Amino acid sequence: MSLLNEFRPGGHSQEPWCHIASDQIEKSDIYRFPFAILEIKLQDVSETPQWLRQTLADIEAIQVHKFSKFQHAMAFLHPEKVPILPHWHQDFAEWHLEKERDRFAAFRSRSKQFTSILASDTSNEGNDVPRIASIVHPAGEGHFLKDMQNLDPKGVFANERTLLHYAEKGMYVGGLAVVLLKQDARESKISGLALAFATALFYIWALWEYYS
Repeated sequence: MSLLNEFRPGGHSQEPWCHIASDQIEKSDIYRFPFAILEIKLQDVSETPQWLRQTLADIEAIQVHKFSKFQHAMAFLHPEKVPILPHWHQDFAEWHLEKERDRFAAFRSRSKQFTSILASDTSNEGNDVPRIASIVHPAGEGHFLKDMQNLDPKGVFANERTLLHYAEKGMYVGGLAVVLLKQDARESKISGLALAFATALFYIWALWEYYS
């Protein structure tokens, strides 16, 4: 599968913003996706059929949560426009770096007059596709599951919403602490200090949970 960059900077004078048939596409505008994509939709079933589980196991399928061809193309063709990269991006980025290192090693080998067989053996062995970090499906489905330790964009947004919720609650308590500190009674000032200290600890805990 090939992913194409349709965007043409500046567009055409009397044509759409995207590339047209007469445009010459650069090599950097094409991304060759190294895997076949299989999308499965099941309806009115309580569990995955046995034949499907066996098929997925036979082809060593890797289930990637919320995989998107559009997100993948944007991440590699327009990385400057993607503030949060998809969770599978790291595996592919490391693969591209390994391919570049292998090409450089092959070039150095040829420059030192090694045989072409040696150069090809050091540059192509086991590097045709990315090594996707995955685990066996915990539900015993027979196939693999993409390791979700990397952050999914939706998970990041959910964490931000939770942090903002905690910040709002902390503001209420902090406001009460300020009011108590402005009172003349000694007991009120002590209560205000205690609430201020508790609010500071609460914010530290919220930030710790967010970044961990």
